[in-house]
Amino acid sequence: MEHLELITQRLVMRPWQNRDKEPFFAINCEPAVHRFLGPLTRDKSDAMIDQANANFAALGWGRWALQERETGSLIGHCGFMPVLLELPIVPGVEIGWRLSARWQRRGLAREAAEAALRYGFDMLGFELVLL
Repeated sequence: MEHLELITQRLVMRPWQNRDKEPFFAINCEPAVHRFLGPLTRDKSDAMIDQANANFAALGWGRWALQERETGSLIGHCGFMPVLLELPIVPGVEIGWRLSARWQRRGLAREAAEAALRYGFDMLGFELVLL
């Protein structure tokens, strides 16, 4: 299935490209980013991108690369992942995001999450998404 691009007022939520791996790793190295999420090695950071692409290919949904519209900068990611924990709602879906510190506290994660959730509920037929 083709990886859909979503456009919001300030963001382009788009497919991941190989050129995103270096800037995404830089985002993952920022102390404000890994403070609550934990640091990632380059291999694990690249694997997040590969897994997002694999999820889109297999499931038709995943986590989009977030690009700020005005500058074209990669600023993080937002979207869906399968719930992997042993929970009563498995199989299920969770939403998550990760933004560079430079772009935090501007409402961009919320903007991206709202667009992803609208798409998930309206187009993919999700009935429940975990935060």
